[in-house]
Amino acid sequence: MSSDTGNLQSNDDFAKKGNSEQEDSDERSCEETRTTSGNPRKSISLKKLRKFILAVKGEAFFEKSKAERRTESFKREVVALAVILMNRNFGPWPDKDTKERMSKLIEQLFPEIKAVSIFNPATSKGLLEGKCRYQAKRHIKSTKETKYKMKKRTSTATSSAAGSQIDDATAIRSLEFMKNASVRFQKEEIVFTYKNLYAHRHRNSLQNAENVIKDYGNVLSFFPELISYDFDEIYGPLDVAPWLENHAGRINELYDTLSAEKKKKIAPIIDEWCDTVQMVLKLHALFPPVNTDRTGQKACLSKALDSFVHFVNISNATTEEIIAEVNVTTLQPQLIAVGGNKKSISKFYVKLEQFLIPLSPNFFFSLNALFKIHFTFNLKYRAMSYNFLKFLEHIIFQIDQEKITSTTVINVAAAFADNND
Repeated sequence: MSSDTGNLQSNDDFAKKGNSEQEDSDERSCEETRTTSGNPRKSISLKKLRKFILAVKGEAFFEKSKAERRTESFKREVVALAVILMNRNFGPWPDKDTKERMSKLIEQLFPEIKAVSIFNPATSKGLLEGKCRYQAKRHIKSTKETKYKMKKRTSTATSSAAGSQIDDATAIRSLEFMKNASVRFQKEEIVFTYKNLYAHRHRNSLQNAENVIKDYGNVLSFFPELISYDFDEIYGPLDVAPWLENHAGRINELYDTLSAEKKKKIAPIIDEWCDTVQMVLKLHALFPPVNTDRTGQKACLSKALDSFVHFVNISNATTEEIIAEVNVTTLQPQLIAVGGNKKSISKFYVKLEQFLIPLSPNFFFSLNALFKIHFTFNLKYRAMSYNFLKFLEHIIFQIDQEKITSTTVINVAAAFADNND
């Protein structure tokens, strides 16, 4: 890719619970890769509904007495969880048949809640219908995406997936075009070509992510807004900011429950950052690293927090200076903050291989980019932040919640759910 003047280079309750879980299970999970080929809108079974509620609310929720299960508050709680699961699988506008099936599954799981009392298929009214409409309004308000726009987007995603039929010769020509195109005069063509190669990008990253990063990294360094494209095409324009802002107080409360000894070690690392980074690092502190890092040495929490965001104390640093300053050789993306000090960040970046992708001074936006780029190139989560990133995936973004295997993630999720009761 070139500019108009020539080629350019690319710019301790929770601690105890986490440590007691089966670390070898987490290590095996670390070998999982993120994929975007499968359609997340799956069918819902009784097993999935029970597993989802169990992951969010815990076993005690199922042990409530019959009298408690007959209360309106219990019914509303179950319906709210059911709607979240439907939204995750079918989007914010599940059809009538889906809602009717969900109401029957709820009755099977909790016989005290009669299906017709939460959704009447004859009139399409009831608590389940009301909650679905409420969530749809929230979706439109937060994403500006109406039902029509969502259908158009999902249709585009299907068309993109069909692009897997693009032959290698066509893909090579397209990649060569992006490599030599003018950033200034051919932006629309570059962006269109990048989006059109979605399936090629995904198919090949499953085999060799490093080569795919070399093919597309330079495009992202010029057009960082495309980082979210592959993720958003499948899961929609999800954002960490609303959840973090709504749970800021609870994050502080749970952080305060960590042992004094642990906080003494990690507080100096957290406190020197600006408020938004502090909030995320405090949440991260609830998730101990999995058993070992890449060298086979036991990872510690302070190292995990210290390395999550790499600080470069050069306010007007060039791309070359930042890359030289950050000696990261792993395939996992690295978040970088540049500024005069950690309280005043001028810009965030994601470093991926030899590419430096500029983001913005907004840390929540940058955290979104860091998370979503794993999906673009099917990258593994780094071991030191594995459980934290799994929490973002399963709880904040609500992706594949039925696949939660980490006890730490389940425990922390339950702590936040208890606060909502």
